[in-house]
Amino acid sequence: MSKKRLDTFGKPPLFRNIERGKTLRSFSTGSVRSIYNTNITSENSFKYDPYGSPLKSTQQLPIDYSKFENHTFFNSAIAKIKIAFSKAINKYPFDGSLFQIEEFEDKLTGYESYVMDSIPKYTGYLTPTGSSYIEVKNIAGNSFPEHSSKKTGDKILDPRKGSISFEAFLAIPDNEDIDDMSIFHVSGSDLKIEAKISGSLAGETHCTASFRIVSGSEDRVLHANSVEKGKFNHISFVLNKEDNQNLMESYVNGRKSTTSLNTSIEDIQFTNSFFIGLSGSFDDGDGGLQNYKNFSGSIKDFRIYHQARNEVTIQSDYRESVY
Repeated sequence: MSKKRLDTFGKPPLFRNIERGKTLRSFSTGSVRSIYNTNITSENSFKYDPYGSPLKSTQQLPIDYSKFENHTFFNSAIAKIKIAFSKAINKYPFDGSLFQIEEFEDKLTGYESYVMDSIPKYTGYLTPTGSSYIEVKNIAGNSFPEHSSKKTGDKILDPRKGSISFEAFLAIPDNEDIDDMSIFHVSGSDLKIEAKISGSLAGETHCTASFRIVSGSEDRVLHANSVEKGKFNHISFVLNKEDNQNLMESYVNGRKSTTSLNTSIEDIQFTNSFFIGLSGSFDDGDGGLQNYKNFSGSIKDFRIYHQARNEVTIQSDYRESVY
């Protein structure tokens, strides 16, 4: 048996779950954010049980699953491997809620859970180069219809008459000259929403992020306060339609930067894909268009909310994983 699976007494721990203690500490402070929309109420789940809780029928001892002689008795090892990988690759609810993911994981056998834990998970940030960009299809079930829980073909980004917020961590190079470059843009039949970084010289320590919405004859541009180069900054752009408002707002590292006057933008529907980091053009304010290039820098945790985010909601979770 692997030494990593032994406790201080040389025996396998019965309740090995490194997240459990973290979750309980968060819950004990009075916060319910960590258990909202989870599988905590299931009698078959032991993910949130306190230490020392009795074993449940769905729980399996943490043996060394790398050795088939420890757990394969009435089935072939090959069949067991095929089933485990089929569940991990084809059945995982990648577009599901936290509850759906936990429910799926709670139903895995010990070996299937071992396979899931062994599959590499790549997290961190992206640094696009050259002509690289990200395209998000604005259609439910478009990219992987055979694995998607929703195959309706409905638009999924459109806020219609509601609010929408765009957030991301951006790191702008500080050791080279940069041209105007894209953050994101998306368009509809009579609408375009986009954001870009203004060009700056290598010796300059800050640059400017701009947010633009074009709808019919209306063209509004909102400039965020200067963004420090050479480090990750959290940028938020919001179209706030709450309380009969129609405001464009920007936030830098969770602090409100600028707010526009009321706009006349009503129904928002996107007919095209959502592009992150793709080149385009931006109104210069004098009736001309300025071209901006593909994003050059690093980007992570790009999120879209169908709500008007503010300082409280942004600061509460912009450094946390969300579902």
